[in-house]
Order: sequence, then structure tokens, then C-alpha cells
Amino acid sequence: MAKRKTKTQRPVLEIIGWCGAFASLGAYFLVSFGILMPRDISYQLLNLAAGLGLGLICYHQKAYQPLFVNVVWALIALLALITIFFS
Repeated sequence: MAKRKTKTQRPVLEIIGWCGAFASLGAYFLVSFGILMPRDISYQLLNLAAGLGLGLICYHQKAYQPLFVNVVWALIALLALITIFFS
């Protein structure tokens, strides 16, 4: 038997997905116009938030190809953060 989403769960997932979308676009904008650099912690945190937020909504919508891309995106951001902190 499949789990049913509660009435409050769906809007929360939508908000998380939209936050991920804005984080992704914001990171792209900020780097494209030289406001942030790729090795800036804030840029990598935006990418991590984007990958996780968009990945979560993809998972719940059973959209597995973009889920894969977003999980890898988040892992790249996480590895970049680790490199920044420990180098």
C-alpha cells in the first residue's frame, strides 16, 4: 500500500523544490557576473542546496533522471566544500 502525502507535506516539498531552483539560478547568476567565484564557500553552499532541494522534489515526483543529476550536483558541491575547508 502506497503512502499518502499529508495536506501539509506537499506544500513543504514544493517550497523546498522552489528554494532549490532559486539557489541554482542564483549561484549561476552570481558566478556569471563575477560576484562570486567558484571556490567561494557561499557558491558551493548554494549548489549544495540546489542539488538537495531539486533532488528531493524529483524523488517525490519519481523523476529519476533529474534526480540522478541533482544528487551528483550536490555531491560535487560537497566534495568542493571539503576541498575548500581542508586545503
